Amino acid sequence: MKVITISSRESGVGKSVVAVHLAHYLRDIGKSVLVIDLAYTDNTSRTLSEFAGSTTVPGLFDGKATSLRGQREVPRIELVRSNLGEDKARWRRGDFGGSLESASAMFREGVAAFAPHFDYCVVDTAPGLCVRARAALVTGDIVLIPVVPIAGAAEQVDRLFVELAVLNTQCRTGAQPTLLVPNRFRSTRADARVARAQLGKFFQHPTIDAPIAESEEIQNALNKRMPVWALGTRSSRRPALQMRAALEAVGARIGAC
Repeated sequence: MKVITISSRESGVGKSVVAVHLAHYLRDIGKSVLVIDLAYTDNTSRTLSEFAGSTTVPGLFDGKATSLRGQREVPRIELVRSNLGEDKARWRRGDFGGSLESASAMFREGVAAFAPHFDYCVVDTAPGLCVRARAALVTGDIVLIPVVPIAGAAEQVDRLFVELAVLNTQCRTGAQPTLLVPNRFRSTRADARVARAQLGKFFQHPTIDAPIAESEEIQNALNKRMPVWALGTRSSRRPALQMRAALEAVGARIGAC
């Protein structure tokens, strides 16, 4: 099972949007997909609630992770949903999952319980680098970074790369392949076009050259708990094509197609 960790230092960049659509895309091309919602916003868990399994996120960190034991060859999605009440209580107490060493070990053990039953694991994380997010990063095989092309985006990505390098050094892990996904791109704005060009210039190899435009239809689809291409409306055709193009580019880079 290949683990894809979706991470960003910033909030509002569309981590949940990418996580939900990537899960649906991978299933559509014949893969079995485990989705883990480590974000405290609960967006991914609400959108994918119909796919929820018996394990919640706390179970990944206390040795109680169990899969529904479905057939790996059957394309499907299974969600390890967040426990919003517990997570909010933890954040109020300042308890972000204990030490990195123990959190990483427990997370690896929890993910390993699902590995025989899935082709891919998509992990949605909270903004920043709390302990749980860092545990997911050091466990992941690939890091996916949604980034909104605005002024200063390249500098934000550069700081995140530095933090990832420090984290890999601390945990004695090799650097994972990292992909940037331009999201919420406003092609009509000159500053957005400049920011996208800067991302392509400074991070040419990891940047997916298929930006996802900002669209109300994407949010409408998530509100209806479906990917944007399932809406089937005339207004959703363009964002659906853009989303599929971006995910196909990601799929090619992660070896899914």
